[in-house]
Amino acid sequence: MKRFLSLFLVFALLSFTLINETKTTVLLSPESKLYVEGTTNISDFNCKFDINALKGKIPVTFVKHSNNLTFKQAKLTLNNNCFDCGSKGINNDFNKLLKTEDYPQIVLTLNELKQNPAAGNVAEAKLQIDMAGITKPYNIPVNINKENGIRVKGQLDLKISDFKLEPPKKVFGLIKVKDVITIHFDLVLNRC
Repeated sequence: MKRFLSLFLVFALLSFTLINETKTTVLLSPESKLYVEGTTNISDFNCKFDINALKGKIPVTFVKHSNNLTFKQAKLTLNNNCFDCGSKGINNDFNKLLKTEDYPQIVLTLNELKQNPAAGNVAEAKLQIDMAGITKPYNIPVNINKENGIRVKGQLDLKISDFKLEPPKKVFGLIKVKDVITIHFDLVLNRC
């Protein structure tokens, strides 16, 4: 009888967990924007990601707990070659910086979204970034608007040295990329 009750309890808990889990797919709207902004000791640079490269459906699985969403599957995979920095030379430097030959993609994984009703549309996103073979966690504020689909907007400052990346130096080291770059995103998601 004890064994039966234990098994019943386990099945009851599993079924409760499965009921709360939501699986869906989303598409990124072409109006979405994602770009990396950096600075050298001489000028700024901007590398825009070609959103049209992300045409496929993106599977998302999450569990809702009051004002929080815990994601079991929510990844955005960015091919490094889809960034355009404005010229072939800067594109080559950007790909050397990211070690594209060995690590052709950057993977952004959303783990959790904490919403505070008092903060309006602002939430805290817990995510991890896999870049050049290294994974780092980040917590960033994001603005969420649910009028036409779901629009998620924000920016993340990160140190490229945290990923053991060395920026290329030009003109015998006179032109150097600064360690902090900023990832800007304005993603418009539509549920399928």
